[in-house]
Amino acid sequence: MDVVIAAQCFHWFANRAAVEEIHRVLAPSGSFGIMWSLPDTSVPWVKDLLEFLGPIFEQIPVVYPYQETWKTFFGGLCQQLFSAPKENLRFEHRFPSSIERAYKFFSSYSVIAGGSEQTKKSFKECFDNAMEKHFKGNGVSLDYIPFKIYLYWCTKTTSN
Repeated sequence: MDVVIAAQCFHWFANRAAVEEIHRVLAPSGSFGIMWSLPDTSVPWVKDLLEFLGPIFEQIPVVYPYQETWKTFFGGLCQQLFSAPKENLRFEHRFPSSIERAYKFFSSYSVIAGGSEQTKKSFKECFDNAMEKHFKGNGVSLDYIPFKIYLYWCTKTTSN
């Protein structure tokens, strides 16, 4: 294979066995691309939600591209198999939404949807507070969820 692309999924199998298998199936000088489309944490209301979700995410063995730990993980795991990852964070997009649709989107995250009733209740309260603070309380509508595209790629080293 000339290219392997992991879109919206590498965080679930970011381990030595998966990376070694990707390396094995790639042709010499083949490319490995990793992509995520995640809510833009530089936007204040999204940041408020992620401050709630962050500690929950830290409880599961998953790495995300907005956490510096993923680069450490990837670099340590892959430095002998692949070139250093190159990155391009210039892509952004907006998903049309409303407060109701945004709640459905964020509450569908596995850490919330599969969480305890208390977690779901706490998230609903956090979400409602963020919507009041950034939208309802200011007479502003939520028209979209802002996303940032995280795209990284590296090349299989030929010495392996």
